[in-house]
Amino acid sequence: MTEGFHHTRSTDSYLKRLVLFACISEPFFDLAFYGELIHPAHQNIFFTLALSLFMLDKCRDEKAYWKNMGWLLGVMITAELLHVDYGCGGVLVVLLFERLRERKKLMAAAVSLLFIFLWGGVQSFAALALLPILLYNGERDRKIKYVFYTFYPVHLAILWLLKLILVQMYGFQG
Repeated sequence: MTEGFHHTRSTDSYLKRLVLFACISEPFFDLAFYGELIHPAHQNIFFTLALSLFMLDKCRDEKAYWKNMGWLLGVMITAELLHVDYGCGGVLVVLLFERLRERKKLMAAAVSLLFIFLWGGVQSFAALALLPILLYNGERDRKIKYVFYTFYPVHLAILWLLKLILVQMYGFQG
């Protein structure tokens, strides 16, 4: 996310793409995890990423501390009101990634602690995503740009189909 923010030619296009894939993914997210086509109590990670990109764009000037704090607070509150994945903590993680992108070890420590203390349990395993992030060399690869965008809704659709099969075969409702 933060590398995309630094490499993009158009933040507006990037934001529109995130919102588009948030909307495409949402029915599959709701069906896979809640068994409903529309479940307003929890939104998928693409909404978190879209809010985070908006916040990064508004907080470009690192010297405008109070303005940035206002934007950060506003976006964090919005994340909670919209019930996005990881809530306000998800937005905070993206900000940490952006502000510490040149200091990878400090980023890894800060984000790991944030995951453990904010979410604990199974959500803390999201900190494992740090490994490919730490290994990333900073170079843009246009060939796989949409692979990551399409993977998310496709894997959610597969999870939903597996859930349907398990319910049909075994009555499993998990």
